[in-house]
Amino acid sequence: MTSLSRRDFWRLPVLVLSWLCMLPAASAQGAYPDKPIELVVPWAAGGASDAMSRAFAEAAKKHLPQPIVVNNKPGATGSIGFGEVARAAPDGYKMGVL
Repeated sequence: MTSLSRRDFWRLPVLVLSWLCMLPAASAQGAYPDKPIELVVPWAAGGASDAMSRAFAEAAKKHLPQPIVVNNKPGATGSIGFGEVARAAPDGYKMGVL
């Protein structure tokens, strides 16, 4: 068995302290999702991606407290819809379909 060096000795308290500092931030967050989730489909309504997205949103109703809203944003070979998702806040309330 090897002995612990000073550097190794201080790793555990630093790790525990950093973990304890993250607890208030994690507990301050509400339950996800607390508002409807938007699913952006970058293709026209009525296509295969739209049908799949709507079937997914319908199936997710059983498992999520909030609905998933399917929003079609066709145009520019999907760039309009993909751009909207890329500019969205990284909070998980706006997702895209490939």
